[in-house]
Amino acid sequence: MASEDFVSYSIMTALRDADWDIFHYHPPGGQAAWGIYVVGKLIYLDILAYKNSNVLLAENKGKFSNQDINKLRMILLDKSAQNQLQSFVRAQCTRLGLPCVKQLRFSLAHGYSGKLRASLEDINLIHVSEEGDLTVTVSRLNPLII
Repeated sequence: MASEDFVSYSIMTALRDADWDIFHYHPPGGQAAWGIYVVGKLIYLDILAYKNSNVLLAENKGKFSNQDINKLRMILLDKSAQNQLQSFVRAQCTRLGLPCVKQLRFSLAHGYSGKLRASLEDINLIHVSEEGDLTVTVSRLNPLII
């Protein structure tokens, strides 16, 4: 099983290699520059990436984590969190001179290592092998294309 740091770095690198812009990367133990309030609690996402009006929010662990799944679901249900995300993404697009359409498309993903898990209806799963290979299990309601 790979460490959380390795999982996050592998996903971030794969996204960058696929021409995603990394707007926020918070490795374990790192200093977060940006967070969102979700149900009154400040949350620092592990990765927030952008490509062609698609926004990926990723929470990562060394092994599958129901706690991270629940955190992503809280973001999905919190209108204030969604507004904060929209504002942050639009500001980053403006700062970097990237086109930003009115309707952003958010995808949620949980990165992990260890045993492969069955798909989830609402959260994409990104399995990272100890060699750094990624296997994406796409959710039905929230598909992700890397």
